[in-house]
Formats: sequence, structure tokens, C-alpha cells
Amino acid sequence: MKSQVPTLAQYGYRVIAPDQRGYSPGARPEAVAAYATSELVKDVLGIADAVGFERFHLVGRDWGASVAWATAIAAPDRLLTLTPISVPHPDAFATVLSDPTSCQPKASSYFGLFTSPTVEQTLLANNAAFLRGSYAGLPSETVAEYVKSSVDPR
Repeated sequence: MKSQVPTLAQYGYRVIAPDQRGYSPGARPEAVAAYATSELVKDVLGIADAVGFERFHLVGRDWGASVAWATAIAAPDRLLTLTPISVPHPDAFATVLSDPTSCQPKASSYFGLFTSPTVEQTLLANNAAFLRGSYAGLPSETVAEYVKSSVDPR
């Protein structure tokens, strides 16, 4: 997403591209409940309020797309547009996840890892090998930045 920011700004958009809770040092609450979708939606709306956006365009990818959908459901009057990338509407997603002939349950199996109590140990073991592997295809400096932010103290 960060690579799109300059282009969007060039076309007159004011762009805010924050990391979600847990992705940056200093934004890692200890309580599991602090990561509830409702809390992440409050973060989106709080950021919009803090920068003076009564209504705004919202883009989210992967986990961010799930939060974007939840924001659209919770506060549809606040959004000018919604652009969820790689996550379909929650009802469509639920339908395909319950389809035994679909490949989507396997493709989404990593959700279980991200919600397990051992996710941190799994992602960071062996010099963050699993985490580094999940960023395959990205430039090495980008991977290094993501890994560094993941291993920095809370």
C-alpha cells in the first residue's frame, strides 16, 4: 500500500496509511480483547476524526480489508467509497467458506494461525523464517523493514 501513497497524493487525495494494532512497536496492547474487530473499527473512525474526515474513501487489503468491511457495516454514512482488496463481502465469504467443494477454506487456513496463542513464537522462530517466507516476492529491503518492526519490543 505504501507504494501507492505518492501517486494518490499526486492526484489530490490526502492519504493516511497506518499500520493496524500489533504491527508496530508502541501499538501492541497486551489484552487479546484489544484486537477485536470492533476496536479496530474504532481505530479507523478515530483516525478519520483526528484528521478531520467526516466522510472518506476507505481502502483495505487482507486483514485491513476485513476491518474495512466491518467499518462499512458499522458506519456506512462515513464512507464515500469502500475498496476492499483480496477479501469479499462478509456474507459471500461465509458462503464460500462453508462450501465443502471450495478451495477457499484451505486458502484461508492461515487465519487460524493469526488467532492462535502461539502466533508470535511461530512467526518469529528461526530468525523469523516463517514471517520472511510469507513475504516472498517482496523486495528484500521491504521484508527487512517488516521483520524489524515485528521483532522490535512492544
